[in-house]
Amino acid sequence: MRTFALNRRAALKGLLAALSGPLGAKGAGAQDSPRDQGIGGTGAFGEIVKFGSVIVDGIEFAYSSDTPIVDDLGGAGADKLRIGQVVRATSEQVGTRIRADAISVEHEVVGPIEAIDAGAGILTILGQRVDLRPPEDVEQPNVGDFIAISGFRDGAGTILSDHFEPAPSGLVQVIGEARDLPDFARAALDGSKLKDRVIVRGRWDGTAATVETILPWSFFPQGRRPNRIALEGVFAAHVGERFRLGALRAKGSTLEVLTAVLEPSGDYRVQTVEVIARRPRAGAAAEKRRRDRDDDHSNDGGKRR
Repeated sequence: MRTFALNRRAALKGLLAALSGPLGAKGAGAQDSPRDQGIGGTGAFGEIVKFGSVIVDGIEFAYSSDTPIVDDLGGAGADKLRIGQVVRATSEQVGTRIRADAISVEHEVVGPIEAIDAGAGILTILGQRVDLRPPEDVEQPNVGDFIAISGFRDGAGTILSDHFEPAPSGLVQVIGEARDLPDFARAALDGSKLKDRVIVRGRWDGTAATVETILPWSFFPQGRRPNRIALEGVFAAHVGERFRLGALRAKGSTLEVLTAVLEPSGDYRVQTVEVIARRPRAGAAAEKRRRDRDDDHSNDGGKRR
């Protein structure tokens, strides 16, 4: 597999071309059948990197005032979208444009901040370890704040995040496999018939969380299988590799964007893999600028410029 360590926008540039073509067509050799229902279009799961339309994983999704846009914090509408949020988008092709028919915003964990390791840039929320790297001009959250984290889990269960936002006080949510979940969520999951990744939602009473709902999680709405997809996450994927969406798991620690096409077997085949270089931790860029200034001062014989 050939990969490149690029910044996010550089890595995403050109992935649209990899997903271009007659999006309404089925895979070669596929025949119409009842199981083909829900197949078609393009799907993307990843971070919003730019507006104009909504650009996710290098794909520009046009949308309008009547496009269904929902947020798992309870909001709805295009005014809720923010750069850095993780979304899933599905689409149909209209002429040469990809028009979103649904966009949903997802947060991997929502709840009160329990601890902050400022030196390491690590937050703890509901027992979840969050490697948070927001832009340097964003005011950092404090212990006790209720926030919602957009991000992707690595193979060790740490959530890699570039974006957070305030969350309604008392709301808690965790998305993950059983091994990732805090005790209160795992106990509730044990009593259900669900497995794999789930969405656990509940309330915080000031000292502990209680579960209200547990729902199955999927990359795209149940029954929807886009012909072509772009997924962001920690997959350790390889070009040519085949996978089923429900079986794709976090592996390793490197953030990637992969594109894939649906095959007649119902599997997806990976077409491209791009490695995403995350932004430095908060303060790292400022520290580098300070060191550069010190070096300039030293090399100039101690004279201030």
